[in-house]
Amino acid sequence: MCHNNKRLKAHWRKLIASSRYNNDIDRLSDELGKSPGYLRGLLRNDSTPGVDVVMGLCMKLGHTPDEMMNVSKTPIMDPKKIGDAISQQVSQIMTEKMWTDTQPSGEDIMRWWLSNNGRLENCDFIDGKFDLFETPDSTHRQIRPHVLGKGSLATQCLGTTSHDVYHRTIDPLSEKYRDLILTAQRNSLDTGPVTTIETLDAIHPDSGEEIKIEYTRTFAPVTMRDGKSLILNYSKLLRTSGKIAGNVQ
Repeated sequence: MCHNNKRLKAHWRKLIASSRYNNDIDRLSDELGKSPGYLRGLLRNDSTPGVDVVMGLCMKLGHTPDEMMNVSKTPIMDPKKIGDAISQQVSQIMTEKMWTDTQPSGEDIMRWWLSNNGRLENCDFIDGKFDLFETPDSTHRQIRPHVLGKGSLATQCLGTTSHDVYHRTIDPLSEKYRDLILTAQRNSLDTGPVTTIETLDAIHPDSGEEIKIEYTRTFAPVTMRDGKSLILNYSKLLRTSGKIAGNVQ
């Protein structure tokens, strides 16, 4: 085994040992969709893992590609090349999902987020389908939209990307409801993408129609090209018994 590959595999063994898998490498291998002995062989030999394995390990161990491919801040394998390959693979998978009319899941968002190290790029597969929010802080106890996507669930429910309509819909809800959202946004800043099942029971401020939905919500901290930090919100409708406006104004 070459020196660099040997150091990389030793680094991975340490990450696995310190994870929830401890030293149960066979279970981790199985959860990656591989044979139980696959990872043991990979960690012993000189073979280079495929992008799917690197991506799977990132998700299971909770590390970014940079963290997986660096030892003591010294690159063992070029993380940019690995990241670019992963991004291309994720983009291809998401494009295929779009052609089959299958909406991305929270797990898909996690894969995308990990593949781009939290940067808001390579996201054509959800273009316009997410909202961006300002990061919450101690001085702002209000949910602050930055951009409402033209195809996001919030926009579908309200029929507009107007921040004013959004606030007039959300602000009348309970303080507890608002605090739960702000807490979830803060948690995503600490842990990365978080997907939960949520409900909303509100009244459209202009039409008076009831908006009553159940949906999955994924909060993910993202970094813009200018370095600004925001919270991405990708929500997927599960069921509704109220009104979905659908027409964006």
